[in-house]
Amino acid sequence: MTNLATALALIAALATCDSAWCIEDAVEPLTALANALSAAGQHAAAIEALTRAVGILRRSAGLYDERQYSLLSQLADLHSLSGDTGVRFRQAFR
Repeated sequence: MTNLATALALIAALATCDSAWCIEDAVEPLTALANALSAAGQHAAAIEALTRAVGILRRSAGLYDERQYSLLSQLADLHSLSGDTGVRFRQAFR
């Protein structure tokens, strides 16, 4: 899926949302966008998209929702690839 197609899928998911609960539908397109950005070497943009996906899951499903584990692992890998493994990463998830 191209970046444009992923972005359009995210916009479509948000546009068809008629309640606060369906915002969770944006997690999959955000994750796909992060994967595409990461593959293109745009790690900072991928981190932003993945951080947003984790935030959506945490707000809608709770802090201990198991779906966020793989996202957090991927996020840690992205931070490592970008060389940002210090204080800023720990501060992002306080």
